Amino acid sequence: MLSDEAILQEALDTILVMINPSSGMGHPNDKKKVVWTFKILKKHNIPIDSNVVRQTMLAAGMMVDKANEIKEAAERVSNGGRFQGIGTTSPLRHDIFQRWKDRALERTKFGEVDSEEAAAERESKEFFFTAEGTSSRSLAVSKALELASQYGSLAMMIPTKSNLSNYGDIFGDTALKALGKNGKARVIVDSRSFIVHLVPATQYTSFNTPSDVMLIFDCPFDAVEKVLYNDMSVKSIVYVPWTADEFASAQKTPKSKQL
Repeated sequence: MLSDEAILQEALDTILVMINPSSGMGHPNDKKKVVWTFKILKKHNIPIDSNVVRQTMLAAGMMVDKANEIKEAAERVSNGGRFQGIGTTSPLRHDIFQRWKDRALERTKFGEVDSEEAAAERESKEFFFTAEGTSSRSLAVSKALELASQYGSLAMMIPTKSNLSNYGDIFGDTALKALGKNGKARVIVDSRSFIVHLVPATQYTSFNTPSDVMLIFDCPFDAVEKVLYNDMSVKSIVYVPWTADEFASAQKTPKSKQL
């Protein structure tokens, strides 16, 4: 049975993807996203445990004062309080609550047979690939960022975390250091801000992808298939194969598109 606590956790994970943990709700847009997250939970009668909110923020590395601000926002929404400057329309995608439920269910039922709806969702995935080798990286990154523009984040899968130093050309050394230390980094591309999440293939499980877009570099094709066929969180995949055999496998994938 799907619990309210599981849905709350998915919503909190969304907050951590959408905002800058170092500033919390300091930016007006981030404040709006946080408040509307809690308003949507309240609308659907999901209890908001403010202590869970605070602990989740702290566990993600947020400073105590910033975590307390988000906790207080949760309490204020729960108690029917109002906020200035958040508007009357949610900045979150229209189906966000259903997505929280789907992801919570995926975690809860991991390993069980998928429903027809889950199978249909897999069929709707976008799968793009490039020619093999490092020369195709910039093309893949451009496509992944284009796809991620509506979400503000993307996941980057590489073979192992120890390989991270090989990818300094992707988002720069500063982002590389943050990915190595925190598992995620904020990057600015063409005046747009994105959160990039590191997903080593050796640590990947199909229920914990923190973004709708997955950019995959140099991984064996069986890792790609796990994302393609098992991960309900991911909507679009951009793959840069390392070998000719991996490239051939990508070509044979139904509905795949070469960049």
